[in-house]
Amino acid sequence: STPEVSSAYHLLLRRSGKALIERYEYHPDDFTRSQEIEIHTLHAFQEEKTYYLLLPLGPILRTNLRGEGLTNLLLPRLPENFQYTDLFVSAGSLIIPWEQNAFTKVGAAGLYISGSEPKIQ
Repeated sequence: STPEVSSAYHLLLRRSGKALIERYEYHPDDFTRSQEIEIHTLHAFQEEKTYYLLLPLGPILRTNLRGEGLTNLLLPRLPENFQYTDLFVSAGSLIIPWEQNAFTKVGAAGLYISGSEPKIQ
């Protein structure tokens, strides 16, 4: 049987002090046979022994190299048709670009910069 919707994931990992982005992807076996496909891009950043993962709707997961001490960092909610588009960490501060989804047109864009640790859920 052909699945109606199949999801693929692209992970873009930046590491502090490294210029190149590491790219990883996952496509399920049924991906090319699906009636509809969804592609999700996940942005991650490693600073020293800590990993940060930006989820599609805005929360950030933070953990150490062994996956211990997982915390959920909350970002300010964006208006409809806006999204966070990348993730950088510098000296413990989060730097997260956001933009308006306007397909081929240029919409509003900006940066969220945390002055201190974001709220933990």
